[in-house]
Amino acid sequence: MILSMEIPVEDIVQRQDLCYIDLRSPGEHRQASIPGSFNIPLFNDREREELGVIYHNQGSFPSRMRGLEIGSRKLPELAGDILSVSRDKLPLLYCWRGGLRSEAVYENLKMAGINCLRLQGGYRSFRRFINRTLQNYHIRPRLVVLHGLTGTGKTLLLNVMASRYQPVLDLEGLACHRGSVFGKIGIKRERSQKDFEAMLWWQLENMQKSPFILVEGEGRRIGNLFLPDFLRQAMQEGIHLLVTAPLEVRAGRIALEYTFNPLSGEEKEQFYRAIKLLSRKLGKEKTEYLLECIKREDYFEAALYLCKEYYDHYYEDARPGKQFFEETIDATCLEEGASQLARFLDYYFHHNKPCCQKEVV
Repeated sequence: MILSMEIPVEDIVQRQDLCYIDLRSPGEHRQASIPGSFNIPLFNDREREELGVIYHNQGSFPSRMRGLEIGSRKLPELAGDILSVSRDKLPLLYCWRGGLRSEAVYENLKMAGINCLRLQGGYRSFRRFINRTLQNYHIRPRLVVLHGLTGTGKTLLLNVMASRYQPVLDLEGLACHRGSVFGKIGIKRERSQKDFEAMLWWQLENMQKSPFILVEGEGRRIGNLFLPDFLRQAMQEGIHLLVTAPLEVRAGRIALEYTFNPLSGEEKEQFYRAIKLLSRKLGKEKTEYLLECIKREDYFEAALYLCKEYYDHYYEDARPGKQFFEETIDATCLEEGASQLARFLDYYFHHNKPCCQKEVV
């Protein structure tokens, strides 16, 4: 029996048997999409622009006829591509509004005897669903929030814990940004606010039955992306842990993170620009010293100097008296720090006996 129908977004969010097929142009897909979707466009960016010009100048009918001319040649190949990526899952087709693009591919698959679904209202309905849902979203698990000075290894600890199948929400990974003025250096991928919110909701939904979620403490923004109010509130009400490591260890981790691969000329320029942005806080002499460190590729010294002269002065994440912490995690050795964190979580959530709060002194 051929299964082909249009379904609302509310009916797809809990299903695990769907493969999301984004039929929009690559440019539309890059701006925002359903997490995990495959972009198999009916029209490329140039063709979509051409159809828009025809629609604007000549009207709907000539635009549709030209779209039929372009798209009809592609439909057999598109069907093969959809089957290839869907494998044992059911293809769910969507375009911008659930209109002509998804309908054309849907009818083509139907005639070929291929089971498929269409998303009612297209991507726009998914975006509206995300907006509605996040306005009153409630995170049921307790957030365990890691604080600490730059380079202590908070993100590295999250990665280790995720590899041990612990519920981890890596906000900087979702944002494609490390959260500082240097945060985009070496990261090619861009993340829109729409995609960030969709992926955040997606991950939170998959962790709603967990007793806790590990997350790194963040401010209002990560780069140019804003954290929703419900998440910031859940962080404030969460369990707060302090992550520590010696200054030299921190500087080494920072230098390694940014220079794991040799820096390109463009990435060096990005460092220069970022350091110059700090000149008002650092002053001329310190700024020039850091620029010279980058020029001679002494990244450890640059990281050490930034920690001492900038991060440790201006970042209040772990200042004495600013926060109460349930536990202090020594991450000098990441494996030992991860083991200490795992023991704390086991004690706190399975024995139901919270540790005494410790104030940073």
